Amino acid sequence: MSLPVSRSIILEPPNASQTLKIAIRLKAIVDCAVPVAIEQKYVDAADSPIVTNVLVRKCFEACGGTTEQSKRKFQGCVVFALLTVTRWYNDLADDELYDSTLYGQRAECAQRLAVKIIDGCTDERYLFLVMLAKRYTINLNGIVSTPFNALEMAIDQHSTIVISCSGFQRCIKWMWRGWIIQSGENPNEYILYNHTDCPKFWTHFNPERVKTPEYQNLLQLIVSLLYVVAYTWALNDGGERPLRRWRTGEVVFYTMTLSFILDEATKLFHVGLRYLSFWNVFNNSLYFIVSVSFLIKIFGGKEEPLLVANQLLSRALSRDIDIIPFVSNNRTSYRLLACCAPFVWSRLLLFLDTKRFFGIMLVVLEELMKESIVFFVLLAIVLAGFLQAFLGLDLSDGRADSINMVVNVLIQTVLASPVFDSFENFAPPYAMVLYYICTFVISTLLLNILIALFNTAYQHVCDNGSDEFLALTAKKTLWFIRAPDENVFVPPLNIIEVIVTPLSLVLSRESYQSLCDSIMYVIYFPVLIGIGVHESKMARRVAYNRLRHAPDDANEDDCQWDLSDGYDDGDEDAIASRAQVVNELADTPDFKIEGFSSEKEWLKSLKVLNPYQVETEQVGVRWELKPLINKIDTLTELVEKLTNKVDEQDAMLKKKTDSK
Repeated sequence: MSLPVSRSIILEPPNASQTLKIAIRLKAIVDCAVPVAIEQKYVDAADSPIVTNVLVRKCFEACGGTTEQSKRKFQGCVVFALLTVTRWYNDLADDELYDSTLYGQRAECAQRLAVKIIDGCTDERYLFLVMLAKRYTINLNGIVSTPFNALEMAIDQHSTIVISCSGFQRCIKWMWRGWIIQSGENPNEYILYNHTDCPKFWTHFNPERVKTPEYQNLLQLIVSLLYVVAYTWALNDGGERPLRRWRTGEVVFYTMTLSFILDEATKLFHVGLRYLSFWNVFNNSLYFIVSVSFLIKIFGGKEEPLLVANQLLSRALSRDIDIIPFVSNNRTSYRLLACCAPFVWSRLLLFLDTKRFFGIMLVVLEELMKESIVFFVLLAIVLAGFLQAFLGLDLSDGRADSINMVVNVLIQTVLASPVFDSFENFAPPYAMVLYYICTFVISTLLLNILIALFNTAYQHVCDNGSDEFLALTAKKTLWFIRAPDENVFVPPLNIIEVIVTPLSLVLSRESYQSLCDSIMYVIYFPVLIGIGVHESKMARRVAYNRLRHAPDDANEDDCQWDLSDGYDDGDEDAIASRAQVVNELADTPDFKIEGFSSEKEWLKSLKVLNPYQVETEQVGVRWELKPLINKIDTLTELVEKLTNKVDEQDAMLKKKTDSK
């Protein structure tokens, strides 16, 4: 079943070469605006004298176009092109470190221009569907790039400056709620859902609405809770039981894990390596351990496959390996399964990140893990050196009989538990001196480096907590809709999709789609009831806003200071109370402000209190200099008048001289 959608904006995107030309022009503008490295405050200030309306107009001029239609066509890719220019500057900053400050400021200038353009666009449909959600291509070195939109580029580049602006976040909010959806005809295009203002329940009782990221996130949170229950069920069966005998809890847990693996593989296939992130690797580690446990359970009692594995490992390591004692009993599979508990429980956090507390905490964890890579690289190199030194000392007597002891002691040293007694009788005095040096390097130097890296990462995230959280929610929203899928079967329900997919080879497209719709009506029936109730209630608010010519997402919060924004869903008492307050304020003439006939007239008079003058902002001058500019203007007028008087006097003298 297809959804009714709005196709009010139909603009063909510029071709790849035209997009490249626009990006080159925009780069020239930014190069001229920031010719040399300047103070950072002049770039990132809200009233920056560099990022002005003059620069914005030049950006629109750079897009070209001779007619109104062609201008809208080419200007639609301006945000995409500015983000492309940002990526160019970031690459230059990495390649040319001596000018990294200049290129960093230019990259930020390009992002600030994109923000100014986004926030200055008054046509929200054009902004959402053309500027941000439409995918464009660009010709780079003779190769046409994969189609991208500005949303994806900003998130992939982690451009928090662009992501945190109001227009970008409103677009993400509309996608999160399902007001902007993928086109049924072309999954790479985004269109408006046309029934956001329809209060009828059955209009929203549609399995296609399950594609909405908000509902997918809720479903996956529920599934994750069930996954913990299934894991606990499987684990509480115990490890001592006959080999390869399956219990119900194990079957449910392994089946759910298989569905998650299929879902990850599908999204990785559609999106590519850009889909991978720290938390994907975290999940895949869990799935890998569970898969190994599953394989051991299946093949653990069969000698032949294990003998083959022994031979392969022995050849690879050039030594005799015997893995049969480790995997030939059911206890090993159970123990591996027990080791998954921290992963299974931590997985719940990934679907709670829509709340600010959990979101920022996950961002902090991710940044700390990224920063720790530097530490582990240094640690691996240092440990490799000391390990080889200790092994050389062990071989000095012609025997290598202390390998396990050396490895254990080095690991304990890394964990801040050095064991000095182990080296008292080991190649004295060389081993003890070497171990003192090793302990100092690891415990004093490297661990303090790790603490400093963690402190820097934590401080950076906390200083930009709101922007980082907004970037996380935007990434999560696109995570749900970036991989096109005609029929959304949330894991573990995607197992059903795998079962019915072969029928698409024998059924017509319409028949197969009808079958999938029928299945989704059945499996999502309770969910669709909740969706229908929620969206029909929300539709009344949208219809109320449209009657007032307000944006669809307006009046969601009843502000106490605004007596005209309230929307009360059927609450007659609240409506009557609001009307009474408005009437009381209107019927008190003694309360009017002296010298003003109406409240609106007085509010207009407040504009003179704003120090941020439009005129100075347009010519790129800070508002603090406005008084000086006014004096200069006055002086200029006086000089012009004086010049005119002098010219008149000269003309009169010349005339008198000529007459004589």
